[in-house]
Amino acid sequence: MNAIYTRQSLDIKDSLSIETQLAACLAENADAPYRHYNDKGFSGKDTKRPAFHTMMQDVASGRVEKVIVYRLDRLSRSILDFAEMIEVFRKNGVEFVSCREKFDTAAPIGNAMLNIIMVFAQLERETIQLRMRDNYAVRMEHGAYDALAPYGYRKTAVAVSGKTFHTIEPDAKTAETVRQVFSAYAYGGVSLGALAKRLNRSGTPSPKGAAWDGGKLSRIISNPIYVCASPKVYSHYRERSMKITSPVEAFGQGRGLITYGGWERNRRKFSQPEKLTLSVGLHEGIIDADTFLLCQQRLLENSQLKNTGKGKHSFLTGLVKCGYCGHALKVQCGKTKRFVCSGETNYGVCGSFCGISVDLLEGAVEKELHRAVKSRERLAARPVIQPDREEHGLLVRAAKCREQLERLADAFTDGRETIPETLFRRMRLLEAELTETERALCTSGESRETESDVLQFRDISRLWAAMQLHEKREFARLLIRRIDVKNGCAEIKWHYDFS
Repeated sequence: MNAIYTRQSLDIKDSLSIETQLAACLAENADAPYRHYNDKGFSGKDTKRPAFHTMMQDVASGRVEKVIVYRLDRLSRSILDFAEMIEVFRKNGVEFVSCREKFDTAAPIGNAMLNIIMVFAQLERETIQLRMRDNYAVRMEHGAYDALAPYGYRKTAVAVSGKTFHTIEPDAKTAETVRQVFSAYAYGGVSLGALAKRLNRSGTPSPKGAAWDGGKLSRIISNPIYVCASPKVYSHYRERSMKITSPVEAFGQGRGLITYGGWERNRRKFSQPEKLTLSVGLHEGIIDADTFLLCQQRLLENSQLKNTGKGKHSFLTGLVKCGYCGHALKVQCGKTKRFVCSGETNYGVCGSFCGISVDLLEGAVEKELHRAVKSRERLAARPVIQPDREEHGLLVRAAKCREQLERLADAFTDGRETIPETLFRRMRLLEAELTETERALCTSGESRETESDVLQFRDISRLWAAMQLHEKREFARLLIRRIDVKNGCAEIKWHYDFS
């Protein structure tokens, strides 16, 4: 049978209707049997379309002889996606016909012309993306707010000069909490951690329902969306090199501020003001300028110190969890070192864990580790050795691939409606490079594994006392998944069965 594929993004006046596409395709199909695959309401920017996937499955199973579309961009606007489709068509002996362009995929010139058309289709898409970004910037410059409402506000709309703009308005349930947060931090002499505990103990709802912590509070307090614009605020952000589109005269009408721009997604938004643009919004500010600026000064003075001691007090760090609330246990240093619950110290949500000596818990876990090793003394494990130059290079290469993939993933989830095709292409190349690198790492490890390189499990007990802290930690993590501590007792959950 033949496959007739149609797609329409939006059902609006002057758009290419499904009926028009189908009529043209039926004329091309003549009297041959066919199946109609229709994706109404789906964009051609990618292949995430249900009818399209059904059609490709039928192509792969050999049920389709010819694919007919009204126009090339109904199938795809991406050269990369379209090339993959054509390859699948060729592999399964499927012809491709575009009614409007009249291409014959059996001829080389037809393939060349297809690629040329796809270049222009992609150019059109990128032009649309640029126009949408420009339109978004213009709307924000006029004070509109198109993103999700921040904590303390809810979405609404307002008419300005005959045009409707999205904006926000104070939410009665949460706006008061925001005012209390700013007031307590500015005048109450409390830290962000102490303020978070206070909010958790009082049962105050937080953004997305999770427990309050210093990070959530810092993001709220540093956001100028809450402040009533004033010349003092204008000067504050001008001194921090933030681009300001509204004149200083507009900073005095009790309205809040909005920020937008191309900041680095893997860093705190308001820690990079030079990458942000600031405009006076259409919404009402709920924090007076003096209180807001006092909070900003406190944030600057109380910048979080670099955590240089993480994981340096116990080989169990990262493995031990509170059996009551599930939060991690951390080492508290004093006359003696003790494990305390971060659920209590950081979030104020756990009051049941009373602490336990680090030496006591480490001693108990060491005994269980030695018992587990003895029960499997005939097993062998690779030693902790420095990787050779080739392996080191592969590890660095793999790490860079993962970092770039994470950055690209952040770009995909930053709230934009469209993503440049170049990002998709770059991600696929990185994924292929990462797969190749990981395969090379496995091969490298296999080629260097000799009898002299093998450390017997039974040797661990003999070498334990001389091991460095990081070596003990690595070996413990090799065998232990997590340790739950409750009522002074520790329950070890192993990666393997040592019973």
